Amino acid sequence: MHNIKYRNFWTEFICKGAIALKGHEAKFVPCTPKGCMELLKRLNIPVAGKHAVVLGRSNIVGVPMALLLLQENATVTICHSRTENLPEMIRQADILVAAVGKAQMVCLQLDSSATILTC
Repeated sequence: MHNIKYRNFWTEFICKGAIALKGHEAKFVPCTPKGCMELLKRLNIPVAGKHAVVLGRSNIVGVPMALLLLQENATVTICHSRTENLPEMIRQADILVAAVGKAQMVCLQLDSSATILTC
């Protein structure tokens, strides 16, 4: 770890990590979104054709998670604290990914068949 320049590491991680997923082969995938996708796979939860709602737009979790879901053929909506009609968006989700880091942002009744991931 002492041989890695701190500034270069974070520049690569934050700036290039999410960008690498947008149409180019990823150099790496941030661990939290990758772990969420692995969890969906291991639990045999179908993603293709499902409506996934990602709450959060960070370059570390939200955007990479949305892009990974897109790669698996989900229809993805990215929401955040300023999204209008957020409760309605959440109710429409087949898969809900809460990646906002804000307590109690999701306090609603969801369809009982919805899959919820908190990151």
